[in-house]
Amino acid sequence: MAVSGAEVRVKQLDKIRLFRQFGQEILSELAKVAVLRRVPKNKIVTHLGDIPSYIYSIIQGKIRLSAPLSDGREFIFSDLGPGDTFDLTRLFITRGSNMNAASVVGSDLLQIEVAFMARVFDKHPDLALKVIPYLCEATHDAQERVIHSAASALSTRLASTLLRLTERPHSMATV
Repeated sequence: MAVSGAEVRVKQLDKIRLFRQFGQEILSELAKVAVLRRVPKNKIVTHLGDIPSYIYSIIQGKIRLSAPLSDGREFIFSDLGPGDTFDLTRLFITRGSNMNAASVVGSDLLQIEVAFMARVFDKHPDLALKVIPYLCEATHDAQERVIHSAASALSTRLASTLLRLTERPHSMATV
């Protein structure tokens, strides 16, 4: 018996921490509209200032969230991997992105239209409440990284980053 693309996407969505709590009925709805996007190495998925129309979940690969600094350097905000989701804030606010999201290696992403997610939340308002703690946790982790980065010497930041990566091989999804 052949497995349909939607069934494969349901399984992929079920591996993503955010969507695991949505239940099979809603995962099936999402799977019908989720598009698998293959992104080559070093390709920017969303640019600084964009108002993304999609939220993205990483199936395989690595996506780097970063922002250019005025002195030409790049501030690496987070490296995300399989199971992580980004551009979730677009579900709740319409603002330009404050960072770039680019593939570090060839990556497979599931993209879901923000407008579709809004309709799902209209039909199932309890799901929006399930997303809020996820966003709060990601925001807290991001704040800790920024504060630590600003206050620490390079060697301390490097040691802290290595420790964080060993504790959680893929950082928390970032807003």
